[in-house]
Amino acid sequence: MGKTHFAENTLKDVFGILDLDTKKNLHIIQNDLVRKACLDKYLKENPKKSVNDGVKATAQKSINMFKD
Repeated sequence: MGKTHFAENTLKDVFGILDLDTKKNLHIIQNDLVRKACLDKYLKENPKKSVNDGVKATAQKSINMFKD
């Protein structure tokens, strides 16, 4: 909890102290956004499946994408 808040606030302050451009050097990737993208793609490709099916089917893929 609070990882995005930490990245968006505390790290931006640190980057400012180090005189680094946050727009070039700080990229915040939220696992929830990666997971949603995987789920949306799955449901589009499998319209008869439920969201629950999609969550189960995309769990490992979203983890791998986030790590990459």
